[in-house]
Amino acid sequence: MNRIVLSLIFLCILPVTLFAQIDSDGNIEPTKTDLKNNFQFELLGKGLYYSLSYERELVSFDEITVNFSSGFCIFPSFTSLETSNEIVLPTQLNVGYSMNSHHLHFGFGTSFWRYSTNYLPIDNNNISSQPISPILKEQWEVFSHLTFEYRYNNKEKKLLYKIGYVPLFFAEMPNTAFNKKVNYQTSLCLGIGYKF
Repeated sequence: MNRIVLSLIFLCILPVTLFAQIDSDGNIEPTKTDLKNNFQFELLGKGLYYSLSYERELVSFDEITVNFSSGFCIFPSFTSLETSNEIVLPTQLNVGYSMNSHHLHFGFGTSFWRYSTNYLPIDNNNISSQPISPILKEQWEVFSHLTFEYRYNNKEKKLLYKIGYVPLFFAEMPNTAFNKKVNYQTSLCLGIGYKF
């Protein structure tokens, strides 16, 4: 099942990455003043605590751009049994509107979140042999997010700065505070990027 999902994701992203090599004038290679790639470090936001992301400008029409980004975040888990790490993998598609050095971006995407929980493996075979020690169980969740960002980037410079509002939408998670069908969490983001 995992191979099928990964294959479908690859097949969906492949045409986008191939098309991303062509700008609006039909040129294959970007000019020196057209910096279409950037790395970003973001506090809070779609990575929960932080994220390191790579973003690629896919299409550009004068003041409007369409961008795709993918990143990661690794942080210590809060389980009490043993040390473990949580991983968040955010992906996003966003549309930007530029006014000289000022840029407004609206985006949407999903984040894959792997975390560990304390788990008691109780079944009919071991119900009479209590107490049973808990173990760590890996969980995978997917949550959606929107982003509303303001970015400042002088076209002559390679650094960009951003601030934004990021609403997060979680599915129902039993035995947590996220116990509704759709759970909303507010987040803000503050970031810096390097264009190349």
